[in-house]
Amino acid sequence: AIAGSGSGSSPVLSGNVAKLRFRARVAFCNVLDCVGLTAGSSVNTLSTGQSSPASVAFAGINVVRVSGMDMPAIVGVPSNAVVPADAGTVAGAAVAAANASASNTCGSVPVTVSVALAGGGTASSWPAAFPVGVSTVTWRAEDAAGNVKTEQATVTVRNVQLATIDVRLGGTMNGPGGGFVQQVRVRTSAGDIVNKDVQFSGAGIGTVTDVEVPVALGYSCISVKDAGHTLASANAVPVSGTKYCPAHFALAAGDGNDDNMVDILDFGLFVSHWGGPRLATDPSNYNRDGAVNSGDFTFISAAFLSQGATCGGAFSGGAPRERISVRDLRRMGLGDLAVADFNRDGWVDTADVGIFMKRGMQQPAGSPVDRMSGSGRAD
Repeated sequence: AIAGSGSGSSPVLSGNVAKLRFRARVAFCNVLDCVGLTAGSSVNTLSTGQSSPASVAFAGINVVRVSGMDMPAIVGVPSNAVVPADAGTVAGAAVAAANASASNTCGSVPVTVSVALAGGGTASSWPAAFPVGVSTVTWRAEDAAGNVKTEQATVTVRNVQLATIDVRLGGTMNGPGGGFVQQVRVRTSAGDIVNKDVQFSGAGIGTVTDVEVPVALGYSCISVKDAGHTLASANAVPVSGTKYCPAHFALAAGDGNDDNMVDILDFGLFVSHWGGPRLATDPSNYNRDGAVNSGDFTFISAAFLSQGATCGGAFSGGAPRERISVRDLRRMGLGDLAVADFNRDGWVDTADVGIFMKRGMQQPAGSPVDRMSGSGRAD
């Protein structure tokens, strides 16, 4: 039916004279002339706003372009991505662009990309870097028939950067054949502290691993420390690719009380911890074998009165101590370290270290060690 045509019909003052709908029975692609209107014998009237309608004949014109009847399909849309931020920048992370494409039965269909960026803002193309947070990428395909298909994926940039650490324990290790897991403390020059479990071989070689640090433009140094055994070691932190990649960290052992010094307190701890069985991760078990014994003393003697690196903040222990009174030990709640006062002069000092080096834990009757064990040997 054609509105406003034929005798007695009211003229159409605005809008379409006729709206026709056709259904394709077979697939067509980019056909320009399958539907059209041609002049006929009917009198067709169109209001011109005058008292007498004018007769208008339909011209033979094409009015539709038939394209594929099926919805476009978009392929190549990636899964949701979760990535750390790139090292050495606060811009976020560069993510490889997805090569999404679309098609229907008639062939390829153009695809556009729009991005709702984390924190606000939009982009009409794949950004050079995604900011920290969750960004949403939308792919849109529209074919010649007006069929629209969209797909979405998110890109989440975490508020962390990665530093790759390679940790090696100094000295001769006698650890278990299967190795052991030891937690190390990573400190940045900004003062941030991150604890990380590292798998070590029995020989003390750590597995290279990534540590998450806060997002920053860069760090001047990173230090690594085993809290119950070693001094801190620090390195500069150059950027390699998307990560901070400092040189390996060589950790010198002997610091049993985690004050970043090797001094007479560590000797007292060593004496108080003497014996076994001990785990590889137990304090004073510096060579990681099954006991605290003379093999562990070599680490204290090699690093005695040494201090570790202080990247990102100094330790509050002051200077290394060569001696401390038994009275002060008790005031500090460390009375059990008095067992290292071998000569019973009221001090734990280098004289006691010399006695240990000469006699080991076999001390004269009546010594603190003798009183502790009842046998002259602490085991």
